[in-house]
Amino acid sequence: IAFGMGIDKSNVRFVAHMDMPKCIESYYQETGRAGRDGLPAKAWMLHGLQEVVQIKRMMNKGNSSVRRRRVNEQKLEAMLGLCETTICRRQVLLNYFSDPYEGPCHSCDICQQGELDKIDATKESLLALKCVHESEQKFDVYYIISLLQGDLTDEVLKRGHNKLASFAQGKYLDEANWHSIFRQLVATGILKCAMDGTSKMQLTPKALEVVEGERQVWLRLDAKSKSSVVKTKKKRTRHKKQANSKPLDIPVDVNSSEEEIFQYLKEFRRNLAKKRRTKAFKIFPDKTLMEFAIHRPTELHEIEGIYGVGPKKLKKYGKIFIEEIEKIVS
Repeated sequence: IAFGMGIDKSNVRFVAHMDMPKCIESYYQETGRAGRDGLPAKAWMLHGLQEVVQIKRMMNKGNSSVRRRRVNEQKLEAMLGLCETTICRRQVLLNYFSDPYEGPCHSCDICQQGELDKIDATKESLLALKCVHESEQKFDVYYIISLLQGDLTDEVLKRGHNKLASFAQGKYLDEANWHSIFRQLVATGILKCAMDGTSKMQLTPKALEVVEGERQVWLRLDAKSKSSVVKTKKKRTRHKKQANSKPLDIPVDVNSSEEEIFQYLKEFRRNLAKKRRTKAFKIFPDKTLMEFAIHRPTELHEIEGIYGVGPKKLKKYGKIFIEEIEKIVS
């Protein structure tokens, strides 16, 4: 968790999740610890559907109310939607917080890898949207899926929903497939879920684009359901490493001489921190060292405007670092 990572560290370059967080809010906050100095950083996550049961059990421990459990489960579904999406992850992430953004961001794995294994799910999406509309956007995803699969429950019969045009029209897909479709429709912003404890599925303006035929819907193929969905259209492109990419250690694109100075200053900072019995990042963050490497200051006044250099650090470390820069550039 972020607090355990140290709230005063600005130069975290890499955050790894070995399992899936329980909600997008947690994921956003935890990955937000990376790159707070403004330099590039990476976030990497492993996830698997087997974790879902365990997370649900943990979330619903104790005497949680039915409304609280519904919200918890819907937040988890949104997190799964982020994992399964076929569109720019930054777009999904920001749209979840009602911050409109249209990808590609050219930074997430999906934008960099190009086409993934996915299916044209426009037909299924139209059916899902039709069912949500016919049931007046008043029910959660479990109820909508039961309608699509033609379940004649007492609740369905009481409301007369067995007479809806979309009733039982989705029998050809199993429950797991429908859940995957709804998660991704929420992730792409075509549907939204009310976070008021009812978890009602609701249409968004993007749904109208699908209904009017202005938008196709391509969704990620659920690996365990390949045999039960429409014919898969596979498109793969090899991930090409960018020519200007650098190891994680090098935070920005630099030439070889600047890189050499940067690495030298990092090693010098590490040794200095050991002697002073402090943390390396508390002397100067990576971004400051990179600016030293680029500008190569020779006078104290030249580093006053550089990121991370305040009056105290200027007095304490300025002269020491200028001398080291002179050594390597001379």
